Amino acid sequence: MSVITAGWFAFTVWASSFWFNALADAIGLAAAVFTIGGLALVPSAMNMFIVAGLLLDRRPPRRALARYPALSVLMYVRDQAQSIAQTIESIRRQEYPGPFEVILIDDASSDRTAQIVRDMGYRWIKVLRQSRNRGKAAALNRALESAQHELIVTLDADAILFGDALWSMVERYVASETDVRAVAGCVLVRNSRDNWLTRAQEWDYFHGLASMKRMQSQYQGTVVAEAAFTIYDRAALNEVGGWRSDVAEDVLLTWDLLQKGWRIGFAEDACCFVIVPADLRSLLRQRARHARVTLRALRDLPGELIRRRTTLLFVAWHLLF
Repeated sequence: MSVITAGWFAFTVWASSFWFNALADAIGLAAAVFTIGGLALVPSAMNMFIVAGLLLDRRPPRRALARYPALSVLMYVRDQAQSIAQTIESIRRQEYPGPFEVILIDDASSDRTAQIVRDMGYRWIKVLRQSRNRGKAAALNRALESAQHELIVTLDADAILFGDALWSMVERYVASETDVRAVAGCVLVRNSRDNWLTRAQEWDYFHGLASMKRMQSQYQGTVVAEAAFTIYDRAALNEVGGWRSDVAEDVLLTWDLLQKGWRIGFAEDACCFVIVPADLRSLLRQRARHARVTLRALRDLPGELIRRRTTLLFVAWHLLF
C-alpha cells in the first residue's frame, strides 16, 4: 500500500507542477502551497492509501460457524424512551443462533426507559437500574460484572442492527488472528434523510470513517473501536480494568488493549445505524468532543505512538483525518 501511495503522490506532484507557478503568481506562494498540498495532494494520497488497502485486503475469510459462541450484549441507557424499543427489536430480529443475553444499564433515567423494556417481556433481557447517575464507564463495568458469557458486545441504546450484524461480527472475530481481542462494527447514519447536514454525515461515516477502518483492518490495526457497536474478549477487558473514564471511554479502552500488544479488527459487513446530530451547533460540539477525546488518549497513553510501527502509522493517520 505504501509503495502504491508513494507512486501516486509522486505522480500528483508531477502533474501539479505544470500549473503551480501560474497559481502562485495569481494568489501568492503560500496560498498556492496550501491549496495544492492541503486541498489536493494530501487528501488524494490519503484516498489512494485507502483504496489500495481495500484492493489488497488479505484478511482471513469470514465463514459461517458450526456453533456460534454465547454473547452478552451490554447497553448503557439514559432517557432513551423514544428509541429503546426499536433497538431491542432489532436485536430480536437478529435471531442469533447461540446463547445470548442483553444487560441494559439504566443510569438513573427520568423517563420510562426501564419500564418500556420490562413491558416487552423478553426473558433474555436483564435490567440493572442505578439510583443515581454514575456515568457510562461505571455502568458498563457493573454490567460486565453481571455478564454470564465470555464474548461481550457493547451497543448504543439508539442503534439499529442491520441484517445479520451479530452473526457477521462474531464470524469476523473468530476468523481473526489470535492476538485480536476486539472487533469494531460498521457504524452508519440512521437519520440521514432529516436534512442536508445528516446527509453529509452519511457520506462522512461511510466513505470516510468506515473506509478508513476497513483499510486499518487489513493489519487488524483499528485504533478506535466505538462503544456504539464492538465485540470484546471478556478476559482482555478484565485484564485492562474495563472502562476507566466517562470521557473517551471507548478510545481509552481501545488504546489500553493496544498497549497490551493486542490488536483490534473491523467487521465492515456488521452494520448498525445510529442517530447523528441534525443541527450545526450539535455537530460542532460532537466533533470538538471527538477531537478532545483523541488528544486526551494521546496525553494519557503517549507510549502508543512509539510502541508499534503500524499503530503509529494508524494513530497519525487518524489524527490527520
